[in-house]
Amino acid sequence: MKSSFTLSILQKSPCGKLNQHLFKEVREKKAKYKNMKVELDGQTFDSKKEARRYVYLRQLQQIGEIKDLRHHQVFKLSVCDYEADFTYYHAINGKWTFIVEDVKSSFTAKLPVYKLKKKLMLEELKIYIKEV
Repeated sequence: MKSSFTLSILQKSPCGKLNQHLFKEVREKKAKYKNMKVELDGQTFDSKKEARRYVYLRQLQQIGEIKDLRHHQVFKLSVCDYEADFTYYHAINGKWTFIVEDVKSSFTAKLPVYKLKKKLMLEELKIYIKEV
């Protein structure tokens, strides 16, 4: 005779009662800033806002206003690395200008680590980060 054995039965058993700490629910780790990761075009975006920005930039690239759109390009700084959400070249007055964008909420734009990296990008590489 085959007995049915479930997690619930095990938890209620004398052994299970002594080891309740082993039965904690496994939950997916919550995002630090309540953002939700999104997958689109085989790429993973850190938030819905970042994914929407990608769709917009991709449309600009298709009509020729920007070129060489990249996602999560890494820049080497003296004390750390900075990973930009997007980089691209934008046609401004007939000249292609290199743009680095970071999609930020009002909260994440104020984080000390981000502010330091933004300052280092400008001082060391002479690159201004456009926040959207």
